[in-house]
Amino acid sequence: MKNIFYLTFLFAMAILPLKAGFASSPHLEISETGTREIITIEVPETSPHKVFILEKPNRLVVDIPAVSDIAGISLPRGYEGKLISGVRGGQFNPHVSRVVFELKGSVSIEDVKVDSKQEQLIVAIGSLKKGSTPT
Repeated sequence: MKNIFYLTFLFAMAILPLKAGFASSPHLEISETGTREIITIEVPETSPHKVFILEKPNRLVVDIPAVSDIAGISLPRGYEGKLISGVRGGQFNPHVSRVVFELKGSVSIEDVKVDSKQEQLIVAIGSLKKGSTPT
């Protein structure tokens, strides 16, 4: 009886993330074009999503549908951009994963696009001049 309970428990723990709506871990790429940086997050589901800026300290926040390994997200190897100093991920609630980009200064969100075929959320940010308000 103990063994059946134990096996049932292990099976439930293995499929729980699938039942909760979790997808696989995201892939992150960042490219630079002039004064802009283009952030590409590859995830199985891009909608609904939310992108916004927080200040003091400066951060770019990207909310995406829940993924299982969001805490493992990191800046791409060799990234030496001018706008982003770090990244971390976490589970905001059971349905939303949150990616937070630590910024080196004030930025504006210049564009947000979804490429459904490639399963990508693409966010373009640019440096703000002193005295400007982030968007």
